[in-house]
Amino acid sequence: MSLGGFIWPAPSGQLASKQSSWDKPSLLADSAAVEETSSSPFQRASLLAARMTHSGDWLLSLPITACGLRLDDETVRISAALMLGSELGSPHSCRRGSSVDARGTHGFVCKHAPSRVVRHHALSECVSCAFSVTGIAVKN
Repeated sequence: MSLGGFIWPAPSGQLASKQSSWDKPSLLADSAAVEETSSSPFQRASLLAARMTHSGDWLLSLPITACGLRLDDETVRISAALMLGSELGSPHSCRRGSSVDARGTHGFVCKHAPSRVVRHHALSECVSCAFSVTGIAVKN
């Protein structure tokens, strides 16, 4: 098997019957090619983080609406793009005049982003519920 000028040995024995054994050399070569073409430290860091063990485990959660685990298509699209460091929109200025790049990460740090307050309250509620379950009193 030849990939990018390098000849990979074909899987043998029990591995010859496993598709993953045949795919692995190609996936490794593709991964290296993508990593080499990453143009910025941010993009490289995003790709390396996405390859970390368990980084995509959130995609394996069961879509149980009653538990708040159901994600709509747009949420999955945005989450995956943020995880990979892909562009989500076009550069512009936020309400307060700060420069916003195409990656969409400005809302995580902007003190005036409405999503910050929503995330803060959602996290507070999650922590409050966890303490309440264990019998620890929570003061709001």
